[in-house]
Amino acid sequence: MRFGVISHMKPWTIAFVIGSVGIAVACGSDSGGTGPTSSPLTGLVSGVTNDSSPVTTPPPQPTPGSFHGTVMGHSAFPPGTDTLSTLPRIAGARLTAYAHVQASAGDTLGVGPEVASVTTDANGQFQFPTLAGALYIVTITPPAGSKYQGIWVAAIAHAHSADYPWWVVLPLK
Repeated sequence: MRFGVISHMKPWTIAFVIGSVGIAVACGSDSGGTGPTSSPLTGLVSGVTNDSSPVTTPPPQPTPGSFHGTVMGHSAFPPGTDTLSTLPRIAGARLTAYAHVQASAGDTLGVGPEVASVTTDANGQFQFPTLAGALYIVTITPPAGSKYQGIWVAAIAHAHSADYPWWVVLPLK
């Protein structure tokens, strides 16, 4: 598995993340980060959603919301097993939400200032505080020395963004 997978059920968020991944692929490369050297995305790969929900349009004025879920690591598993239940949970992973700002020549994704940061518990679970309704770039970084690769995703906080948990699977380095 080359990319991390994040599953949540808000369809219009998926559309935005897919668009962001397209921008990252067009503006970056697999051999380096997707932004300038000083970017918080340096060394991370873009996350990929694995959601079968239909795509809809995001609300014009998002309301405050939050994100929560579980961070796991990729692992081989026998055929026929429940993969989410057997994946190792990643304790101590850091998730950081950055405000989305106008993109520039030096930062094609528009990563703004850090807004909130949380760390996963012993079960790999996390809960962001309530954030202003807006688009965020969220980085998921495993603890130092981990065999897993960090990822980033784009997500919109809104009144229902916490209705469905994120299931984040970090790829192996």
